[in-house]
Amino acid sequence: MIPCDMEFFEEQIKISAEALQMSIFDRREGFGFTKEDPAEELEEVYVEIEQLESQFKECVKICSFIIEKDKELIEEKNDMHYQVQAA
Repeated sequence: MIPCDMEFFEEQIKISAEALQMSIFDRREGFGFTKEDPAEELEEVYVEIEQLESQFKECVKICSFIIEKDKELIEEKNDMHYQVQAA
């Protein structure tokens, strides 16, 4: 993993964490994004939920990648440890 990968991962997680600081409904109400027409409101909330779902999927991918890399590093460390003990 190169440093720019880690920066990308950190930025994606930061974006998702910021988006989750406030509930969708509180954020919409707080910023005056609510609509008078319930159908319009529902449509906009649906779009926001789709965006959050997409961000969540990206975070899950990032977490899975990090876990796999961690497993690889642990395995490499263990292999090196056994080689040192065998020497």
